[in-house]
Parts: sequence; structure tokens; C-alpha cells
Amino acid sequence: MYRAKFFEANPTSLKLRLALRSFGFYYDQQHNLLKTKAIHPQFKKLGVFWRSRIKNHLRTTFTGVWYAHEQLDYDVAMLEKIMYQEAQHPGYQSFAHGAPSIIRVLLELQKKLYAQYYNSSPTNFEFLRARTGRHDLEGITREQYIKDHKEIVDGKTPDRDNLLSVAYVAWAQPFIYRYTRTLSLDINHLIEGVLMAYNLPGRSLRGAHLKLPPLPRINKGLILHILIKNSAAQRIVYNSKPFGKPCCSLEIPDKNDSERSSGQARIILDPTLFDQPNDDVKIVVYQDLTPAEKKSIDDWCDKVVRIFCHL
Repeated sequence: MYRAKFFEANPTSLKLRLALRSFGFYYDQQHNLLKTKAIHPQFKKLGVFWRSRIKNHLRTTFTGVWYAHEQLDYDVAMLEKIMYQEAQHPGYQSFAHGAPSIIRVLLELQKKLYAQYYNSSPTNFEFLRARTGRHDLEGITREQYIKDHKEIVDGKTPDRDNLLSVAYVAWAQPFIYRYTRTLSLDINHLIEGVLMAYNLPGRSLRGAHLKLPPLPRINKGLILHILIKNSAAQRIVYNSKPFGKPCCSLEIPDKNDSERSSGQARIILDPTLFDQPNDDVKIVVYQDLTPAEKKSIDDWCDKVVRIFCHL
């Protein structure tokens, strides 16, 4: 009986419905709102059952690979937090980006450098690129970007630096899968760009006289939850095919559109929105780190700041 009521009450996809119900969320179809009061008063008694269902979905349908139970528990909690943030920001569009583990080091290093130079620690914001260049993107519209870049390939320069690939939902299969992997990156080159953005001697990394501390060993990838105010999203986000090629319609699908469950988009990284904290963009990182792993990242970033800020 409860299961039938659950499927009748939720107009969204099976994956999302399972996620919503396992967390105690439901959609008010009449008002198109995400609410947190269970449809049935006795629903809490079924919490374990539905949590088991969402874990099975994460194992098989979402990723195509088998996770350890601890990883599934983290993913369930992460989706719960993401949906809560979406409900708390009704005037924003929500996106998710998966990244390899080492990217967390770059994110933390940039926040520490920003705090060092501007005496202010960003809240709910991450620097997705080094704070330099991309001036041609200031105030640009998605239509203008596509007109100026006839053959977009987001794995090559300049699109690789200008665009960020995102999913409309955090449980979209390719992004959850990527989030569980660790990819190989030229991390020294990326760190060099971050340092040079603050006029620090990043090029010295190529010489023998300046060496970075050994990088922390982190094996778990991360998810970036990106919230962009509606007016800004309509300007800098376009509906895309793989590799960043624009779809026939650039419009972001409606929240009830089935395309959102598996679709993807590209965000144009306008430096006025992504190089400094602002109210139009909010970014939160989710990564399943132990206290020791968090400390190793923090300690590494502190060492780098001390080395390069006191040369």
C-alpha cells in the first residue's frame, strides 16, 4: 500500500523517486516543490527498507559497479545533503561535477592563498580555475560563446579552461562513476597556474631549486555541487551533448523534464562569477575523507603557502 502511494505521488524518474523517498522527501506536484514531510505518517517505519532500495540502485543502476557498504552510506548521505541544498535555494539552478581526488588539493590551496592575500575566507565557494586570464569571458552570453567558438571540444584548449562539464542531477551515471575514480593529471602544471595567479614564482617549479612537498595520497574522488542564480544560469549555462557540443535548444530543461535525469550541460566560467566569491554562485564540495586525509591536505597547503609567500 505504501509503495503504491509513493509511486503515485512522485512524477519524477524511478531513480529520483527512490532517492527522495529514502530520505523522507517528496514532491508536491501541485506546487512543484520539494518537501520534507513524509506522505504517510508511518513512513519512518519503512526507512530501512527504502534505504536498502536506494543502495541497491546506487550499486547497479547508477554506476554499474559494486561499492563497499561504507561508500554507499556516504553516497546516500551526500545525495540527501544535495537535495536539501536545492530545496533551500529555490531561485537557483543546480548542477553537479565529478572530479578526481587530487583536485581537492588545488581547491584548498586556492582558498588559502585567497585568504592570505584578501584576509577573507570564502564560504560556500570554490575556485574552479586559477584566478587569471579568461577576460574575454567577462559578461559573455552562451549564444555569443557558441558563435565565437565554432568547434567546441571541452577536452582541448581553450574550451578546456573556459567550460565546466556538469550534470543536472548528482546521481547521473557518468558523474557518479567518475567521482569514484582517480584520474592522472599534470598536477604540477595546475599548481603552477594557481601560484602565478597570485604573482608567485610558479615557474620555479620547473627548476631544481624549488620543490613541492610530497602530495597527499587521497584515493576518493569528489562531487562539486554548483548552485547558480537563475538569471546568471540563463546567461552562462547551455544544454549540451558530449564534449561540450551545444544541443539544438540551449535552454536548461525544466525541473520536471525527464531530460534532466541523464542530461548534461556546460558552464561558461565567466571570471566575474567564478574568480571571486559572490551571491550568484554557490559551490559546495563533497568528498568522503577521513580526518587524517583532511589533515594531510590542510598541512600540505599550509606548507606550500609558507614556501611561496615568503620567498
